[in-house]
Amino acid sequence: MELEDFVDRAAEAGIGIYSARILKTGDGYHFEVRLDGLKHPQGAVGLDAVERFSRSLAELIDGAVREKSSGYRLPADLTEHNYTLEVSSAGAERRLRLPHELERFRGQPLRIRFESNGREHVELAVFVERSAENGEVIFLFREYISRTERKRGKKHGRVKKAGLLSESGMLRLRMNQLLDANLYLDF
Repeated sequence: MELEDFVDRAAEAGIGIYSARILKTGDGYHFEVRLDGLKHPQGAVGLDAVERFSRSLAELIDGAVREKSSGYRLPADLTEHNYTLEVSSAGAERRLRLPHELERFRGQPLRIRFESNGREHVELAVFVERSAENGEVIFLFREYISRTERKRGKKHGRVKKAGLLSESGMLRLRMNQLLDANLYLDF
């Protein structure tokens, strides 16, 4: 069993595990868990849910230490008193796990980093759809202009100026071109 599967036992409905790890710290351990709000448009998790998860996870770890069985191989020297917990939301502008989270956040502004013509680019975009072309997966994005830029009267960003948009006005990227993507909050 993976650590994420073990800590997921402490999660309530609608809460997923974005990441989980155990770090060795001196004489003890530090559990670091990032939660994912599966029903929230940006994956946010409220403070109450974080607190409930933290209490539940502490009980789960303490019980596993006492019973010496968890289904997950906890460190042999872990006790009820030598660990700390750090539990938080994955973050408002968190990194997406590509490619599967693109569908989940379709229509949301993203900051994408991609390679085109031997150069790396970072742009704001919105994921539109996934398609196949000659057996290769293609991701289509439309350019996103931030509120600040729209207030300044800007109608197009660097993607159009650089000639990276297709005839349909879409940014077309193959999987090997898409390096990473983060949610983008536009205030």
